Amino acid sequence: GLMDGSYSAGGAQLAAGGSGQVAHGGEGLKDCCTSPAASESLGAGRGLLGPGTTLEEMLAPLPEGDWRATTVVALDCEFVGRPGSKGERNALARASVVAYDGSVLLDTFVQVDGPVADFRIHVTGITQANLDAGASFNQAREEVRKLLAGRVVVGHSIAHDFRVLRLAQPLELIRDTQACPFLRHPEKSRALRALVHHHLGVAIQQTTHSSVADAQAALALYRLV
Repeated sequence: GLMDGSYSAGGAQLAAGGSGQVAHGGEGLKDCCTSPAASESLGAGRGLLGPGTTLEEMLAPLPEGDWRATTVVALDCEFVGRPGSKGERNALARASVVAYDGSVLLDTFVQVDGPVADFRIHVTGITQANLDAGASFNQAREEVRKLLAGRVVVGHSIAHDFRVLRLAQPLELIRDTQACPFLRHPEKSRALRALVHHHLGVAIQQTTHSSVADAQAALALYRLV
């Protein structure tokens, strides 16, 4: 797994399981990694991968008593577009938090206050019925806040998630795989899908996105470096 503290960067049912500079919206975020890594795929030499290995298998339960089981989580959100700017203003539509072993701590659709201009359904797969069955924004935000409090939070371009959630997290507790200079790609792509395929040999986001799968994918990358 990653060297703790060495870097930082920016279902409709709820299942919930410091101090210093605060990151909110991405300002002042640092690079995520300090451990060296080759420009080749990281997974091949780490004993993590085999033919047909899935994200769930990569994130198998840790040895009993491993401190990371309760101190490291991953966050990912899905957004829909609000009216104005051609639907490019983000509204929270789904929030997911997973534990270090990939198990789901929280996965909820979120009600949007006001009209939705763009469901981005080709990406999110989310419909009005999903939103209507979801938690309120305040409820979802509070459940996410409680799960992240005092924990290392892993994500990909995670500043966007914090911004739309209206949450802040101490910089030293943020691990952003998008900003990690040692998670390299031969074509210099920083997209989660590209990094996961290159380093883990796993295809994600083949149809619509899943915030649970994307959080697990970021976590699997985090555990490589």
